[in-house]
Amino acid sequence: MGGVLLLALAGILAHLQLSAFALAILVWAVVASSYAFAVVLPLGAHYNQRGLTSAPPLLNRLIYFGNMVGAGGLLLGTVVLLWGAYATL
Repeated sequence: MGGVLLLALAGILAHLQLSAFALAILVWAVVASSYAFAVVLPLGAHYNQRGLTSAPPLLNRLIYFGNMVGAGGLLLGTVVLLWGAYATL
């Protein structure tokens, strides 16, 4: 799903009214989020850890951290995307 989101963003980035700094935040937040999810979701499935809480064992905590990086990156990217879309109106 992260790859599809990156492809969709590539098609609309030229139309957004964002500064270079905001554009960099948007791109790197979504890229980091996609990579975090691409690593921790299969890892969690393989080791039967969901990573929904920061409870032990250590692997569950690592998967939880990856999930939080992914969710935080998507949240930040969405806020910047909406900000740029609103400025484009």
